[in-house]
Amino acid sequence: MPIALTLPVRTWAALDAALTFFRTAPPDVQASQRFARACAFLHRLIRRAGIRWRYVNISTSSAGKAMLRLDVRWENKEEHSVTLMVHPAVARRVGSACLTILEVHGQEDANTFLEYEVEELQAARGFLSELCRQTDGELPIMRKRNSAAPVTWDAQRQEFIFSDWVAYRVLQLYRRVGASIN
Repeated sequence: MPIALTLPVRTWAALDAALTFFRTAPPDVQASQRFARACAFLHRLIRRAGIRWRYVNISTSSAGKAMLRLDVRWENKEEHSVTLMVHPAVARRVGSACLTILEVHGQEDANTFLEYEVEELQAARGFLSELCRQTDGELPIMRKRNSAAPVTWDAQRQEFIFSDWVAYRVLQLYRRVGASIN
């Protein structure tokens, strides 16, 4: 039975952007093909819902990197959230892909975040939270690794929260660009 997942339109767009890596994986990488198919399926659902996005170059940083911002186009301006019906196997694979994204960006030796990457991380965390809320944690997506997990479940707030290291890096990005976390 499909799972009804409700997220803000901008979160769906940022999640789709974050999953682009998996959707465009080369066919010869067999391990990622399950992720690629699940992410492509979710991409089609997002498109059918009328959500379109692209990255827009807004300036250049002092280091010469392009500063990008996620531009979301949504036909129904009155509604801020969209519910998508996702098959449990697809949801589990997308959840695993989200966890992989969070693990890669949560490494302490990684470079500093770019602004759009933080939005993608927030979207991945939001998807995982909604998935666990809707399934009562029945879909085991958290992997056990030698390193600390990039997110932990907060039972009181019923959502995943970033680990201390990832939260610190996200906060530093917000301070660097002069934005608020909320």
